Amino acid sequence: MVNIQIDDKMSVISDANQYILREFKGLSEKDGIENYETIGYFPTVASALKDYVEVTLRESSCTSIKQLIELHEQL
Repeated sequence: MVNIQIDDKMSVISDANQYILREFKGLSEKDGIENYETIGYFPTVASALKDYVEVTLRESSCTSIKQLIELHEQL
């Protein structure tokens, strides 16, 4: 199955039916297990990556259109 690290906190994994975009939330203090928040479930890897771009743009600290466009081009 797919397990692709996109950046330091986001990754795409898959199962037999879908691709899952998820965000790393840290290690559990109790037992050191990695915790993830599911961002969404997608039928294609392209749709998961498209949502990654949208989420990243929405959560950015851009303060101008120019910065937003530059970030979009980077992604």
